Amino acid sequence: KFNSATAVMMQSLLKIILSVFLFIRQDGTGRDLLKQAAKHKAVFLLYVIPSSLYAVYDVLSYVNLRNFDPTTYYLLLQLRLAVTAIIHQVMFKKKLNRNQWIAVLITTAGCIIKTIGDFASAGKGNDEDATSSTSAEGNAAKGNQFSARMYGLLLVQILSGTAAMVYNELLLKKRSFIPVNMQNLFMYLNSVGFLLGMLLLGLTGQSISEAIQLENLQVMLHPDVLAMVVIMAVIGPTTGAFLKLLDSVRKGIASALILVVLPIFSLALFGIPIVSHLLLAMVMVSLGIYLYSKPEKSTQEQGLTPAQEEQFADEEEGANRQHREQD
Repeated sequence: KFNSATAVMMQSLLKIILSVFLFIRQDGTGRDLLKQAAKHKAVFLLYVIPSSLYAVYDVLSYVNLRNFDPTTYYLLLQLRLAVTAIIHQVMFKKKLNRNQWIAVLITTAGCIIKTIGDFASAGKGNDEDATSSTSAEGNAAKGNQFSARMYGLLLVQILSGTAAMVYNELLLKKRSFIPVNMQNLFMYLNSVGFLLGMLLLGLTGQSISEAIQLENLQVMLHPDVLAMVVIMAVIGPTTGAFLKLLDSVRKGIASALILVVLPIFSLALFGIPIVSHLLLAMVMVSLGIYLYSKPEKSTQEQGLTPAQEEQFADEEEGANRQHREQD
């Protein structure tokens, strides 16, 4: 039986191994790694912040999936991109331009349309099963009684996940003198510590003994499961490099690119048709990616208004007259 805690533990350990390997391959020797780890202990402690925020996000994901029906949960979760943009502006004190904000809103709308369309398609002809499944999923399905506390917990989940990503980017860029692989290692060591803490406290509904059971570890060796764990482990260091070179908002928009690529491969490989709501979402996400990458025109490129042109001509004529008088 697949155990999620075992899988997460395996992913974290593989991320640590991969970070050590990449450091020795790209940044120095094993001795250099130990020296830098000892030298930058303060930075290691700073990574407690994003690691703890990610831990809060993981715990609340289980809580909120019980509180909300799947449609509401995944629909509201699409607000992450807009929240990421706001937090990024606050932490980096750098405003997004008009094109970038339009791109964020269009991409978010495309993700929402895709989510609504998927659940609407799944519910057609299967209303009774959908109703019973929804009722089993969470308290929200019972009379649609959503409380302020439930929405508050979902907001905390979104804020913790986005703040963790942006703060990780901030550390990578403000501490650029420390190799990315070293900072990734700090992150994953802290993550393992928080994971063990959550298992000890029973916050995930599982225990350490369950996570390390021989049966659960053997499941990880199944080719399909092992491939998934390895892919998820590789995503970690890749994300670190992405955040240092680009930014968190671009990462969110790049993640939405899956909506464009996946349907095309599904059509080519499995013959799964691209339905209307999916096509609309693909177009909106593509437009969002294009707009975010397109720089906003400067004032000179946008041209002058007639009043500005007249003022500029008067100033130029006055400057020429003054120059002639001096001659």
